[in-house]
Parts: sequence; C-alpha cells; structure tokens
Amino acid sequence: MYFEDLHQFEDTMTNLAAYLIAAPTQFSRLIYNNDPDEQFTESRSAVKTRVTQHYSSALLAYGFPNSEPELARVMGWFATPFPDGDDAMIDTVEMTRLEGLLSLHPQDPMVRPRLKQLLNQRNQHFFEIDRNENQGPPAQVFDTLWSLKLLMMARAADMTKGIISDKTIQSYINQIERVVIEDKDRALLLRLQFDLKGKLNKQQEEYLHDLVAQAEDHGGMWGVSQLNRWKRVKDIVEAMQKQRVTPGIIGGNGRHFREMILNTCYVIENLRALVPHFPYLEEPIKRAMRLWWQQFHGHRAHAILRTLFLDDYDFLMVMCRTIVTVSEYIGEPPATRSWMPSLRETSRKFGINAWPELESIEKALRRWIDIEIAEPSRLKLGLSGADVLRIRPKMYNPTDDARDDMLRQSLVVKYGPVSEIDLERRNYNELPIQLRNYFVSMPHATYKNEQGQAFVIMQDLSEYFTLYETFDKLLKPDKPKLPQLLAHFLLTVHQGESGSVEFADNNHLRDIYLLPMLQHLDTFFNVAAKVHRVDMLLDDQPKRLQTLEGQISTYMGLIFSNQHKLGQFPLAYMHGDLHTRNIMIRRAPRRNGRDAGPDLEFKLIDLESLRADGDAAHDLGQLLIDLTLIPVNNPKRSISRQIMEKLDLLSDELTEAYTQFATDQGDQTFELRLSLAKARSLLRIAKSHAKRTVRYLENREDQQAIDSISTGLNLAEDAALHLENIYNTIV
Repeated sequence: MYFEDLHQFEDTMTNLAAYLIAAPTQFSRLIYNNDPDEQFTESRSAVKTRVTQHYSSALLAYGFPNSEPELARVMGWFATPFPDGDDAMIDTVEMTRLEGLLSLHPQDPMVRPRLKQLLNQRNQHFFEIDRNENQGPPAQVFDTLWSLKLLMMARAADMTKGIISDKTIQSYINQIERVVIEDKDRALLLRLQFDLKGKLNKQQEEYLHDLVAQAEDHGGMWGVSQLNRWKRVKDIVEAMQKQRVTPGIIGGNGRHFREMILNTCYVIENLRALVPHFPYLEEPIKRAMRLWWQQFHGHRAHAILRTLFLDDYDFLMVMCRTIVTVSEYIGEPPATRSWMPSLRETSRKFGINAWPELESIEKALRRWIDIEIAEPSRLKLGLSGADVLRIRPKMYNPTDDARDDMLRQSLVVKYGPVSEIDLERRNYNELPIQLRNYFVSMPHATYKNEQGQAFVIMQDLSEYFTLYETFDKLLKPDKPKLPQLLAHFLLTVHQGESGSVEFADNNHLRDIYLLPMLQHLDTFFNVAAKVHRVDMLLDDQPKRLQTLEGQISTYMGLIFSNQHKLGQFPLAYMHGDLHTRNIMIRRAPRRNGRDAGPDLEFKLIDLESLRADGDAAHDLGQLLIDLTLIPVNNPKRSISRQIMEKLDLLSDELTEAYTQFATDQGDQTFELRLSLAKARSLLRIAKSHAKRTVRYLENREDQQAIDSISTGLNLAEDAALHLENIYNTIV
C-alpha cells in the first residue's frame, strides 16, 4: 500500500535480502549451529536461538517459502525433541524454538508438547518461563506477553482447540494490559487484542492514542518514552530528521539507539494492520517508516546499517526486524518485486552460499602465491603516529617457471598503532556516501601484528601528487586556476550534505581549539624548561620563554572566560589535519577521447581527526599556516620570488572564499576563530619540535636539539601574536 513512500525500494530490499542469505556464513556464532558437536553455554545458546529465529522471520517476511534451503535448515534446527516428564520445561530457548516452529511449520509434532508445557507454567495471573531465578513482576509480564503471542500464532494455525480457550487468552490480556510499559510491548498487546476480538475497547483505544502521542513527542520515533532515554537519543533523532545520523553522533548511546529502532519497527509491524480501522494511525506510521528508511536506503543498505550498528547482534537484529517491518508496511512480501534467482546471484558477492571448504582454500591460496617486494619508498610527511610506504609487490604463480608477475601495480601500506588505524577507518565509515569520493578509500581488511601495529593495504593514488609536491607547477600563469578550484573543493567538503546549518556550543570550541592548545603548550613548555635546566637555551631565549609563558597564560585565560563570544558558529565537516601533504591533486583524466580541460581533481588523505561537527575555520587556519611554512620546512627546495608571491595569492584567495562562505552563513566570529586556528596550528608544530628536541637530547645531538627548540620557540611566539589579536578584540 505504501510502497511508493520507500525510495530505491528494490535496490534496498534486494541488497538486504541478499546479505541475509550470507549471514549464516559470516555470523555462524549467532545464526544456527554449523557444527552439530559444538557446545554452548546456556546464555549463548539463548542468544543464538533468538537471532536464528529473527533471521528466519526475516526470510519468511521477504517471501522465502519454508522449502528454501535456508529455512529448511533452520526448521530442522528448531525441531529438536522435547523431553517428557520432569525434564519437560519451557525456558527462553524452548520458547524461541516454539516461535520458530509456529512460524515455519506449525504442524511439526514437536509443537504441541511445547504448547502443553507452556500452559503448565502459568498461574491465575501470569505465565512464567523458566529463567533459573525469579526475576519478579517485570519478567512475569514479559513472559505472559510472549506466551500470548505464541498462543495467538498457534490459534491462527488452528492448534489451540482443546488446550486453551479464547476467553482464557482474553483474561490474561486483561491482567497485563495496564502494566505493559514499552511502546513495542503495548503495540503487540493491542494487536493481539484486535486479532482475538476484531476490536478494541475504550481503554485500549486510549493506549493507542498514547502511542501516537509518544511518536509526536519524540520526533516520530517510538521506544524513547522514558525521560532519561529521550535525553540520550534526542540528538540522534534530530540528526535522523536531517539524514545525518552517523556512529559519531550515536556515540556511547548505541544500546538506546538500537532499542529505539527496534521499538519503532515493532510498533509499525503490529499497528499497520489496524490502520483501516483507526485511520489516525496512518500518518505517524508513515512518518516513522520514512524516517528510518531514509537513513539506509539504496544499493549499499547493509553497509550503512553496519556502520550504525557495529555490534554483530545489534546489526543482525535491526536488519531482520527492518525486513519484517517493511513487509508489514507495504502489505506484501518484498519478494513479489524481486526475482529469487537474481537475488541469489546478488548474494554471491557477499561470499555467501559458498562451499564449506571456501575459507580453507582461500587460506591455501594465500600461502600458494609467492610475493616479492622491492625496496619501498617512504611517504610519511605528516605529524601523525602512522607511517606510509609505497610498495611495488610482484606476485607469482609458483607453477610458472618463467615467473611472470601477476600484479604490476603499486600499492600503499599504511601502518601504525591499532587504535589510530581503527579510528581512521571508523571516521571513513561515518562519512556520508556522497562525501566518500573526496577522500582516499579505506578498506576494511587489516593485519595486526603482535606488537600492537595494524597494517592496511590501500589504493596508491600514484596519479596524484600532494599539494606540497606540486604547488609550484600549478601556480604558474599558464596552469589551472588552483586557488579557485581548491577553495571550491574544500568548501564542498566542509558543507557536507548541505541542508540546514547546525550551530556549535562552548563544548565544540573547547574540544576543537582550547583543550588541544593547552596540551600542546604543556608539552612545549615542559621540554623548554628541560632544555633550560641543561643550559642549552641561547642568548635571550630564557627571558623570551618566560615572557611568552606569561603572555599566553593571560591570553588563554581571557579566551576561556569569554568562550561564549566565540562558541556559536556553524558546524561543518572538518578534516582536522589539513595541510599541503594531505591534499592530493591530479589533472582530470581524458573522457571519451577528449581532454577534460583545465580542471583539477582532489582527494584528502589521513582521516584520523575527521569529524562531522567541526569548524571550517580550523582547517583553513591550519592550511594557511602550512603554506607560510613551506620555505621553512624545506630550505633546500628552490622557490622563486614569483612562486612565493603566488603562495601569498593562494592564501589570500582561500581566505577570501572562506570569508564569503562565513558571511553567507551569518558566521560573525569567523575571523577570530581563524586566528585561533592559526595559533593552534603553530602550537601543534611547536610541540612536534619539542618532541624532536627530546629525542635529540637523548641521542646527545646537542646542536640539533638547540635548533629544534629554537624553531619551536619562534613558532610559539607567532602563535602568541594571533592570541593577542583575539585578546584585544574581546577584552
């Protein structure tokens, strides 16, 4: 009925269903047992059985008949014998098996004995599933609701005659309807009532109105009725409304986000059938479905869901319930719009449906291929803790005596602390799809050694050069207009997905500028004091150092106390380490046999500091400082006076473009934050010189230590001038 509301419907559902076929291979720890001899703890068995049941429900909802191999295998896994006598007990595992069998094959001979035992585990008010300990009324209410759901499934399959009457089912619904709290549980109870009687009483209609009010109060979503939970997920819901939800925004609230999404799915799933009888449900249900759908729809839906739910259990549960919910929402199985053989063909790209020996053969192939690596070239140019090498591996077929190499391209290896590499990948995953093409791709596969280092093989942007390497060639009069093209590229990245502008608070100013600056200052002054103690500061440097420390303390103190004057600025996607060695450039390639003209293509590398809630002024300030330091960083490089003037022009045009951008956004403190960004960048570089000084001292390289701390002092004094500018403006 509502198929038209779901954009890219076929691409999305085909992607999710194809990935779902792959799930048992990739998540054997959570979906049915692949090894009959494998043993599980009770808790793990419960989780595995639960996920398997949701997996089978999703396949059924998509439109798989239970004769398909995936469902036939699950059905056999659920249809375990049920013991007789004193050993007969319905626990959470047996409840899940019963639900699975009722979904797949209600006539299975193991269904009725489980139903009878379930009825034995009830008193006048509640059902009680064996949990090895009495968990009190909340557990009893949940157990009763779950039991009623299964009894209604059995009733629909004509399995309850002679074992429980509709009147008895109704009495249990009446017992618990006033104590059910969660939105999803209330929606389920109302659905069970409607399925039983075909109507709701006045009180139950009030509960229905309460559910509508919950969605209106919480941005269109369900499952956030508890006050503390709403406070935690309010920012997430607001980001969803702007289609900007990312793992970074979810942060430490992953569990609450999962509960909200699952609650919303369950409410839609259970209330959708009531819409013809209660038309006021239509709009909140459509709103909630569209809000969730727009977060992940498209041919890469599974990958987007994976970035939002890093935990395997959360990811599988949300994907399965989403498929079931969509089926209920449109009123038919999505498979009616997809061809099953085509779906299975699609699934192969996920490494699914593979023969059981595939993993072993892949490992054998890795050991079979001979690899030789020529002398690598080091590409590390930044300040991060990671290293980058360009390698030119030769891969050989060992059965080929001629040893014709199978790979003739260069690759890049990035390696460093596991935490840094993992952070860079997480930041890449959080990028909106439309922005990823502006950054070097970050593959998932990583090798981690015993020393705590991670190694990732990446595409070599061999046709690209860093801005640091090629600026002098591009700043000549007959070359493309680098300033305008670079400004356009960077502003496109900073604007992200466009849409409405969000504004920062004081926390952003502290996180982006003030706290890092204090850390840089601590490192620099501590090292400078150490150099002073060994009497290696020159001439007036001790006095300059003392004056500098007093000035910066005064300036930083005032900025901290007046940060509210700077803290309200438009948020932007921020690279966080934008300098000339992290900007890659190439001439646009020829297209259709014709030259692409003067355009340049850009990519950004090094994503450790990437954030969606950053400041464009930060990136510009760091880049401008880096441009001014190019002659200092490489004094042996011949840079003509004309090129120096062109560098100044590049800085001026970038500043002008960003100033106009800030004006258009109503950003009144941009210039002050630009000064703050320049100061932060200078202090960061001063800190790096301080760290080098420590190494020089340890190696007894006295002259290098003196040169390094002197350079750091000069940079810190330059930073103080920018801080003084801010001080004089806001004092």
